[in-house]
Amino acid sequence: LYRQALTGFEAAFGCEHPETLGVMYQLANLLRVRGNTAEAEALFRRELDGCLAIYGSEHHDTLLSERNLETLRQNGFGTTEEQHHVMTRAILFHSKVIVEEAEEETSSKKHCACSFI
Repeated sequence: LYRQALTGFEAAFGCEHPETLGVMYQLANLLRVRGNTAEAEALFRRELDGCLAIYGSEHHDTLLSERNLETLRQNGFGTTEEQHHVMTRAILFHSKVIVEEAEEETSSKKHCACSFI
């Protein structure tokens, strides 16, 4: 059913539509669970490419796609260099998010303090 759904979504919306990517993820995950890791990896790669195209490299969905592919690779697929690259990107992104959130909180506190003066 997921294969049929994916074919239908690709025909209706195209390969780089969020709904299509969601079905692609579901099929890839099902294939992974069933042990068809080669086909799962190909679909996870397509999903990642789609996320990069529509969201960019620092979007939450893109990072989740990278993590899904990395999880598959940790179970025997991919090279250590590829794994290192994905993990480094994830760490850098999460560090950036933490810094941005801290800066926003500091700015909000300063704004609040100024309104009382």
